[in-house]
Amino acid sequence: DVSAMERFLVTKPVIEDLHLDDLVEVVGGPFRGLRARITHMDREKEELTIELLEEGFATLPITVHPDYVKLVEKAR
Repeated sequence: DVSAMERFLVTKPVIEDLHLDDLVEVVGGPFRGLRARITHMDREKEELTIELLEEGFATLPITVHPDYVKLVEKAR
């Protein structure tokens, strides 16, 4: 029975898998589909500051919720 197992499942916040300089793809909001680099993280507020890597976009810092990004490549 699935309902009996649900209490053992723990969902992990997306931000726990992300680190500074990781490459991500924006999966929600007006910048959907664009790639970016994480430049700052606030784990308490659950906020990421990213810089878009696409041509034609100024390197303005953008603050997004971690649910709006998908990890593409870990920082080396």
